[in-house]
Amino acid sequence: MSDYLEFAKMAALNAGAAILKRYDKFSVSKKLDNSPVTSADMAANEAIFKVLEKSGLPICSEEQILHVGQDVYWLVDPLDGTKEFIDKNGEFCVCIALIKDKRPVLGVIYIPITKELFWGYNDSAFRQVYDENFNVIINERLGTKTNEKVVYTSNRSKNVLAYKIANKLGFSVYKSGSAIKFCRLAQNGGVYVRLSPSSLWDIAAGEALINAVKAQMINVQNLTILYSLDNLKSPFFICLSRDFIHLKDEILSLTKEHTLSK
Repeated sequence: MSDYLEFAKMAALNAGAAILKRYDKFSVSKKLDNSPVTSADMAANEAIFKVLEKSGLPICSEEQILHVGQDVYWLVDPLDGTKEFIDKNGEFCVCIALIKDKRPVLGVIYIPITKELFWGYNDSAFRQVYDENFNVIINERLGTKTNEKVVYTSNRSKNVLAYKIANKLGFSVYKSGSAIKFCRLAQNGGVYVRLSPSSLWDIAAGEALINAVKAQMINVQNLTILYSLDNLKSPFFICLSRDFIHLKDEILSLTKEHTLSK
């Protein structure tokens, strides 16, 4: 498994470099679902495939979907937060997960602007920061701090529920784009609730990271999230850092009340 981790880290770093090369000059087109895709998305996808293909495992990417069922495969979002990239706010990342028997067993998230790479596997999770020559200058074990009283939510969502939960629990609200929210939860603790559409490639690496710091991520029906190529839509979910798992039932109840009131 250590070889797979190194493949994923290298692929993420290469993808991040490809993205930044196009940060000041890129083209934008529309997919069939009318969502934007940029030349940076495609360059990152190509960089990831060049590395991950050496692992011998099949790859399912947002930009190159794998339709045939597999027991073990890579699930990739080459540029998570394309709208954030277009807006140049820095809150985009590369997400790479290894799926085995419909569960994420390894995850890597790389934030190109800050050169932070987060990875989780089994009970190990780290935040590594790189210098301009891609030498590691910070190597921080995650999971030691899990009590930050924060509810994470998207930049692009009003997410009334996030504010309801924050007010009820006495937490603050932290807004961020892309899967970076998983990184900050793994780094500092908190709660993340998502009740808006997403895809499995958006969350797989994040869940692997969450699991590695002994946090919990479930769908809002209080069930395990399964990663099947038969349906790549993500369910609505909640994440709780280790210090706040005891709040699960209360947050699920608030989530249900909010859903019924809409």
